[in-house]
Amino acid sequence: MPIVSRGFRGRRRDDAPPDRVPPGQYVTDDFPVLSAGPTPHTPLDEWDFTIVGEVDELHRWTWDEFRTLPSEAITVDISCVTKWTKLDMVWEGVPVDALLDGVETSAEYVTAFCDGGYTTNLPLADLTGGKAWLAFGYDGEPLEPEHGGPVRLLVPHLYFWKSAKWVRGLRLTETDEPGFWESNGTAVLGRLNWHVAEVADVWPETDRVKTLALDVEGWPGHRAGQHVDVRLTADDGYQAQRSYSIASPAGGSGVELTVEQIDDGEVSPYLTEEARAGDRFELRGPVGGYFVWDPNPGGSVLLVGGGSGIVPLMAMVRQRVANGDAVRTRLLYSARAWEDVIYRDELERHAQRGDGFEIVYTLTREQPPGWKGYSRRVDRELLAEVAPEELALTFVCGPTPFVEAAAEVLVGLGLEPSRIKTERFGPTGG
Repeated sequence: MPIVSRGFRGRRRDDAPPDRVPPGQYVTDDFPVLSAGPTPHTPLDEWDFTIVGEVDELHRWTWDEFRTLPSEAITVDISCVTKWTKLDMVWEGVPVDALLDGVETSAEYVTAFCDGGYTTNLPLADLTGGKAWLAFGYDGEPLEPEHGGPVRLLVPHLYFWKSAKWVRGLRLTETDEPGFWESNGTAVLGRLNWHVAEVADVWPETDRVKTLALDVEGWPGHRAGQHVDVRLTADDGYQAQRSYSIASPAGGSGVELTVEQIDDGEVSPYLTEEARAGDRFELRGPVGGYFVWDPNPGGSVLLVGGGSGIVPLMAMVRQRVANGDAVRTRLLYSARAWEDVIYRDELERHAQRGDGFEIVYTLTREQPPGWKGYSRRVDRELLAEVAPEELALTFVCGPTPFVEAAAEVLVGLGLEPSRIKTERFGPTGG
């Protein structure tokens, strides 16, 4: 039985047909961007698509050849494992069946491989019979790079997590091979259990941000940087779910979540304004094994946070202290004003420890009298100036435009894309 969350009613949408929205999903009018690393930008004259593996011969198409293949328009609802559903999305793409026409194979599985090193695995049967496309257009326009352009795999019936961005080919195999998320220890949500979380304490971080300390029954433990799904249930059974980064380091049965209130949100107003000690709700996780603290990165670490994107980075800072790690770590924290800096006092204490942790602030809208820090957005000049020597690993977290810009700059500064790990949130949060 779901746990009813005292005082929760939710923000319901009467225009969302219930038979088209899977349980636990919320409808959005936005198109969230989710990626594990920087967005690749491959010139079309260098782009190609190949089918390799257990096939009679290698099959390859240049961009011009690919665009001569039969294509079709697809209108479909898309649901993502991060809980959003967008209705009536209009795509244009080449059916996978058209590419496989004439390809002789005994394979039963497929690995899609992509620019940036991403891969995803699935049974061949999930791509054939009119179930999947190689999409190059969205809403009447070429597919934007942040959404997977020039071409992404589109597999609507498997949510969005198998619809790999920036796809460059298919490898057909007789046995299943783990994809990117499976290889990086990321749990599949369907295999995770819901736990009962009880609020032990709540305290403010800023005027709009609060931290909730939770006691979680049967908590399996987590790593710094992971996140959880929170599910709230109203008296009449209505439910809402959102994902939140864990703020606490590994160890113990407790979990801390730091939540920023989103004005038109559904879950965050409850957590920041209504929840109090003794209240209970459900929590699933931990989720994610890629955006996590590495105590042996092989050099210096740069943490780049925008707004509430500091939360998983703070878990890493705390984990670093708990471990006694000697990793040289610099945090670049961008906030609108000094009053918006989350964990301000604690961050200053960590910086004063003298153990190789440093903080650089930039305030983009308002600065206090006598401000000596930076007063601009995170850009190439700023990142070039603050990046530590012997930089081995970077974690970037914040709003999608912030993450996109920072990651692209870091690639331009010569950091390998595989050493830039990103976590982003968009306008559908809350």
